[in-house]
Amino acid sequence: MLRRPAILGAGIALVALPFSFGGCGASDGPKAPASGADAQQVTDVITGYYAAQVKGDSQQACDYLTPARQTELTKAINGLNGGLGPKPPRQGFSSCADAVKFLLAVPAARLLARNVHVKSVAVSGDSATATATRTSDNGKSTANTDYVLTKANGGWKIAQGSGATTISPRSTNP
Repeated sequence: MLRRPAILGAGIALVALPFSFGGCGASDGPKAPASGADAQQVTDVITGYYAAQVKGDSQQACDYLTPARQTELTKAINGLNGGLGPKPPRQGFSSCADAVKFLLAVPAARLLARNVHVKSVAVSGDSATATATRTSDNGKSTANTDYVLTKANGGWKIAQGSGATTISPRSTNP
């Protein structure tokens, strides 16, 4: 099993980036598996986030993120060295939408946002955690990405500290 940080989650080709985002967000106590309206809304946010990537809609993808996560993501993209694709412009990006648009221009990035489903959701008050699973197109591996979400103004957003990804080969039966 391989654990790597991801910039946009398992849905982007940059799963192997050599940096991590610290912190898992605030805790309101233990979280139990969730059901009901909040769990569905959290699921909808994560699936909407990936759907926006598939469509190449960087603004919509960023709209699913808190302002702090947008800043965190933009800084991370500005710090890329070009090892996994094109290098960002020297002046960097000033907005999340421009930074994500840059990543989604990588040919495989939008394809990697497919085949994703939300595996688990836990809600406690105005915070939630969730895990999304992406199965490779050939079915030989999965990537689980952990998310932290916060609820503000009646809606859920993907928060700072999200994106840690675990990649595992899938077992095959002979």
